[in-house]
Amino acid sequence: MPKAQTESSVLREVFTYLVSQGFLVVRVNSGAITQKHNGKERHIRFVRWQETGRRASTRGLADILALAPWGQFFAIECKARGKIGRTSESQEAFLEAAEKRLAVAIITDRLEDVVAAVAYHRSRQPPGHSSTPPLF
Repeated sequence: MPKAQTESSVLREVFTYLVSQGFLVVRVNSGAITQKHNGKERHIRFVRWQETGRRASTRGLADILALAPWGQFFAIECKARGKIGRTSESQEAFLEAAEKRLAVAIITDRLEDVVAAVAYHRSRQPPGHSSTPPLF
């Protein structure tokens, strides 16, 4: 029986695919660490997003933020194979906020979902619209 695919392997596959398709891709490495200070352990969370108009920062930023060559924004939350239903409320809130702003929001546990979403959204671009990345 094949080994279950971890979240990090799904992330790596999705990231590599998007780069190969000309996307500008940012991996958001959020999480938490435990650190000792003066003999006491402290749990520290890092990387948050703040929606315009809100005072407090919010958890839930997607794992991958990507800009398609045709200008469309993608927010992708990756999960280990079979764990797709394990998104937090804050992750769902971020993806919903992204969708309200016309981004493509995806929760996935496999590369094939992202490939299909990219193909669908690329096919909806107007004729003559460039889907090749700009040169830097």
